[in-house]
Amino acid sequence: RTELELEVKEVPARRVALIRNRVPQDEMTKVVPRDIDNVAHAIGMRHTGPPFCRCGMPDDGYFTTEIGWPVPDDVDPESPVEVTTYPATRAVVAKHVGPYEELGRSYRLMAEAMEQRGLVSAGDPVEWYESDPQQVPDPKDYLTVIEWPIGPEGQ
Repeated sequence: RTELELEVKEVPARRVALIRNRVPQDEMTKVVPRDIDNVAHAIGMRHTGPPFCRCGMPDDGYFTTEIGWPVPDDVDPESPVEVTTYPATRAVVAKHVGPYEELGRSYRLMAEAMEQRGLVSAGDPVEWYESDPQQVPDPKDYLTVIEWPIGPEGQ
């Protein structure tokens, strides 16, 4: 697949419970599901949407990650899980259908499209995992929504 649906959206503020980490690039496939499970356990599975990973671009081969779930106001987990609010923002939103290993290609396509349209990154992208791999057996059917915050300029 080479088509990627992109749209510019106003993304609402979200209250999230998360674990922060510095992860070697080659361990992301282990750390993301582990931290999703650890946060799910800490919040007693009380969430208001799908799990997510907010990922800083690699620095020396390491990603800075925030992995967790959006949560209702009365969820107050213990450390190392913390609660914060992701502010409302303007974002380029893409739906990636396919294996997680192909997300890098979607990011490259998004970055190219943003450059062509004069859109400027205003923060780290967030991946929302709309598909549960335990319920969707084929990775080519996984749905991941990528929200990449942008500034006010560009169309």
